[in-house]
Amino acid sequence: MGRLERKATGHRLQASGMQRKLKPEARNLKPHPAFTLLEIIVTITILGLVVSLVAVNYRQPIANARLQQIFEQIDSLDRRVRLWCKTNNSRAQIKIDLDRGVFAAEKEDGEKLPVSETRIPEGFTLIELRIMGKNRFGRDTKIPYTTDGTAPLWAYSITGGSVTETWRMLIGATGQSKTLKSEDELLRIERMIEE
Repeated sequence: MGRLERKATGHRLQASGMQRKLKPEARNLKPHPAFTLLEIIVTITILGLVVSLVAVNYRQPIANARLQQIFEQIDSLDRRVRLWCKTNNSRAQIKIDLDRGVFAAEKEDGEKLPVSETRIPEGFTLIELRIMGKNRFGRDTKIPYTTDGTAPLWAYSITGGSVTETWRMLIGATGQSKTLKSEDELLRIERMIEE
């Protein structure tokens, strides 16, 4: 048996019938796949940058969606007040509290209507209200509705949630609404209606 046979079995080495134990350190010399601390730090940094870019890109669409939801709630309140006036052959008004951002429907005498109210959510601010070209500031402003459900042209501006000041106009005679790009656009429309 001049031939040397080697066979690795776990922690024992067989050579020509002799067995010897390997040192404990030698048993674990197999290379283990692992990440270095530097690789982990670089990966976490890249992930952080990607997450921040995604967050910035989605902030504006989310704020725009919230703003659109506010507009729809106020438009809905306007439609409900118009319908109530026509159905009950009675006058009503939307009372707007600029400080708190509350739009509340009420009868001409101040009694609340069953069509409820709408609030501007936290993070958004009701900046200004205009009724046919006249600025209305103060705690309470009222939009009057006639018995046939018409109201003067009125518009309001809201900002917040990374959204620049945005105007929404409600056309009194038809009840249609439109989002405006600027206050100048509102002034042009008011001039056209007054002519």
